[in-house]
This record gives sequence, structure tokens and C-alpha cells, in this order.
Amino acid sequence: MPTITDVSDYGNKWVAWWSAMQPKSRHGGTGDLSRDGNHNFDDVVLRGPNGFLNIIKSLFWWREAVKSDSDMVEWQGAVSDVLWVLKAHTCHST
Repeated sequence: MPTITDVSDYGNKWVAWWSAMQPKSRHGGTGDLSRDGNHNFDDVVLRGPNGFLNIIKSLFWWREAVKSDSDMVEWQGAVSDVLWVLKAHTCHST
């Protein structure tokens, strides 16, 4: 497990990494990831040799480092979006 000394920085980098792997259809003009419409999440869910495990593992590392309420809010937002993607992918795949 990595040592995270700057939780806010890790969170910002995690969000940028997560955003970069999202389908282009999720990127709107506001900088936030859209939850409207249909998106193909195959590349996100099946990413790399460990698939979605890297995403879950990195969220775990982040959570272990969280000490403040504001960092917890950021982490919860990330978890919420990951869960939304998993649900959307499941609905799209069936």
C-alpha cells in the first residue's frame, strides 16, 4: 500500500485519472462528468490486466488516508461516480 502524505493531491490526481478513462460522451463543457445519456463503459470496466480491481484498490488506498471531513466528501463523490458507472455498465450490457 502506498504512503499518501497529501490526501487532497492524491484525490485530485485520482479524479483526473478516472476522468481520463471515461468515454468522451461523459465529458461536457462544465468539466464535470455527465450522468445523462447512454455511454459505453467497456473500456473503463475492462481496463488493464487487473480490470476494475485497480480502480477499487486505488479507492481503498485513498480512503485509508482520509482524515478530514472535506477529504471524505471528495472520496465519497468518487465512490458514488464509480458505483454509477458500474450500474450503468450493467444496465447497458444486459
